[in-house]
Amino acid sequence: MNRRSTPSGLVLVLMLVGLLSFVKDAGAQGGNASSVLSAHSREILRGRNIVLTVNCNDCHTAGYAQGSGKVPENMWLLGDDRNGFSTPRGVIYAPNLRAVVAKLTESQWAQLARNLKKRPPMPQHTLSAMSEGDLKALYWFIKSLGPVGEKPRP
Repeated sequence: MNRRSTPSGLVLVLMLVGLLSFVKDAGAQGGNASSVLSAHSREILRGRNIVLTVNCNDCHTAGYAQGSGKVPENMWLLGDDRNGFSTPRGVIYAPNLRAVVAKLTESQWAQLARNLKKRPPMPQHTLSAMSEGDLKALYWFIKSLGPVGEKPRP
């Protein structure tokens, strides 16, 4: 076995463990997680990769950038009310994406992402350039993370 396949295999195993955790959590909440997972498992894995590649966690996960990415996945995308971005219009805090997505359908999320008009540092051009498939994958990955947690301050 060459060295390159081991890290890839480890990443796949870790992603599958995360998905199994989602099934357990959703089942405990009375949802039919198995059918959701089987219907969207590819999108969930793809969405996770997009979140990591586009660096969504750097702003939307408290302590992620400061901790070199060493934040447990169950804490991802809950927003960050501690580390704001100073702008000429005041301090901006990254919102809780789980709370945002929880209120939207897949198509509403895609429309919101395409038409997002946020202030810097949010790179809305990145979202508006994503394919429909990428936006759906983001939606399902964010949904798979579970409960929305508490809302950070506005």
